[in-house]
Parts: sequence; structure tokens; C-alpha cells
Amino acid sequence: EHWANFPIERDRLVGIATKVSRPTLFPSGDIHYSELSRWPEKNLYDATSSGLTETWEYPFPNDNRVEDSLVRTTNFGVLDVDWEKENVGIEFRDKDGAKRYGARLAFADITPPAANCAGEKIRKSLRLRSPSVARSAFRTALLSWGWR
Repeated sequence: EHWANFPIERDRLVGIATKVSRPTLFPSGDIHYSELSRWPEKNLYDATSSGLTETWEYPFPNDNRVEDSLVRTTNFGVLDVDWEKENVGIEFRDKDGAKRYGARLAFADITPPAANCAGEKIRKSLRLRSPSVARSAFRTALLSWGWR
């Protein structure tokens, strides 16, 4: 499935995400291709990656797709959070591990504008969390990303 089939749910999730004061990136999948989407007015990103078993010849229309991020061959996604530099790397790799697309986003660029105006508050709130606990939670959230 894809978000276009669930517009009410998508809008509700985006609405909730714009109210948080933390960097927000949605990892998603199960559409048989990969892409990075951005809602520029909200500073929200959706990194979509699918498993290594299926491909989809015709991607759904997406006005929010980041240029050159579409990967239609079998691939998997990799997210790399750099807590010290306050950014996240997004890569889509083919079945052999070769990078097909990559981007690195600063936390400030994935923080909703209402929260972004208080940048120091965001940095402090990120430091209050134990990096090991945050990394563990992040890994747990990504266990099924790209696999179905």
C-alpha cells in the first residue's frame, strides 16, 4: 500500500508530527521501490524502502519525491544517525550493497518549523536522552523497515 490510499490517516500523522519539537523522519516501505519524499513547508521526510524480493515498474505519482531518489530495482534502505553531528544519512542500496541513492539531512532540516525556531531547546532535548537508549529504540523501530 501507499499513503495515497490513506489520506485521512496520512494527514493525521503529519499533523501530529508537526507539533513535536524533535527531528522527524518516517521510515516506511512495502511499495516495491524506494524514494525519499519531503514536505518542505513542514520539514518532514519519508524514507521509503522495500524488501529485496519485489520490484514495481511504475511508481505512484508523488509531488513530494526528492529528485533522483527513486530506485526501482531490488534494494534496501540504510539509515545512519550521527548524534554528535546532529544529522541522519539515508541510503538506498541495491541487492549487492552498491549505493543507488544517498542523502544526509541535518536534524534542523527535519524538525517542524514551529519547533525549529527554538533550535537550542531541540539540541538540549536531544542531549538529555541517553544516546544508547535512543540508538536502541531507533534500531528497534527499524527492524522491519524494508522487509515484508
